[in-house]
Amino acid sequence: MVVDVDVRMSGAFCAVATFGLTLLALAMSLLSPSRDAGAAASTSLAVDMVPAGNASLTAEAAESCVEVSSGSTFDVDIVIRDVSNLLSWEAYFVYDRNVVEILSKNVRMFQAANPGSNLIDASEPLPDDDGRFLIAASETSHAADSGSGVLARLTLRAKAPGVSPANLPLIDVNGNGQPDLGPILTDNKGVKIGDANGDQFFDGSIAHGAVAVDRLCTQSEPTPTPSGGNPTSTPAPTNSTTTTNTNPATNANLNAARLPGTGRFDSRSSIPTGPVELGIGMGALSLGAAMIAHSLLRRHRSEGR
Repeated sequence: MVVDVDVRMSGAFCAVATFGLTLLALAMSLLSPSRDAGAAASTSLAVDMVPAGNASLTAEAAESCVEVSSGSTFDVDIVIRDVSNLLSWEAYFVYDRNVVEILSKNVRMFQAANPGSNLIDASEPLPDDDGRFLIAASETSHAADSGSGVLARLTLRAKAPGVSPANLPLIDVNGNGQPDLGPILTDNKGVKIGDANGDQFFDGSIAHGAVAVDRLCTQSEPTPTPSGGNPTSTPAPTNSTTTTNTNPATNANLNAARLPGTGRFDSRSSIPTGPVELGIGMGALSLGAAMIAHSLLRRHRSEGR
């Protein structure tokens, strides 16, 4: 009888322990930074300031600047080129809040064009006028997308004369020399696309833009953010705005990132945090139950003697 109980309890211990370890391994694999350095050489992002000719699966050559009048509304596109198996993404669109504001957005373009798509829009609410806008989307159907097209279309309003950046930078919030926010692209295997250095952020080419309100694009550089204000990034050159995202923005006035709400992405990962945290919790709970079962088994054997 003792042997029979021992066998059953040993079997239960092994089953629970195996289940717990499996859950922990899955959760940690999701949290572990993955690299896809090869994709950085081909995949690129751009802010197209004149999106005429763009479509869900078509991205024309990006224009680096647009001239508009105060009070007018206009569209800009965030485009992606030569990506493979994109499942989710996020980026921070940085602008001068004194010059423009964001009225609306549409992320159901490149990703939604895939048959069977079931896209979640994880962006911040609009309108946005604080100088930094989190825009993000994730495919829940596992129908990954490849090719080129428009990730998102933003509708902006010109508020006052000036030149505003329209950038997708790496942002160093705490001033420690390491990026805390920035573009993250994740494929259908959880690998960070274009992450050459293992920090999760996209390290490939990004073409930034600028908005000239009641100005010529060549007339002045983007207006700097007043002291204590919200972020802009390094002024965009007027001739070429293509950069490799290797150095984070270091504006001392950058505000701490606003954490996304329930169901949105964590600022350092494009994988929703809920399932990861649940996996770790269940794994730890299962291992705890296994340890209790093992303790009871030893006590039973001792009393049996």
